[in-house]
Amino acid sequence: MAYEDINVAADPVAREDMVTKSGQLGVPVFDVDGQIIVGYNQQLLVKVIGINVDATAVAAAGADDAPSK
Repeated sequence: MAYEDINVAADPVAREDMVTKSGQLGVPVFDVDGQIIVGYNQQLLVKVIGINVDATAVAAAGADDAPSK
């Protein structure tokens, strides 16, 4: 899956865009086809992106918030 990683600490224009879209300065902020997700919420990201994730594999990789089956 393609994505763009933007360092908003180093890019003031990108930082302002992030604040305009999300209403806050916290990171991470994900923009998935116009849907803004603030913070790392694995279950919501999996749902919005529409991928199937094996909860056991995610948990084994060290994620604390693996999606439920």
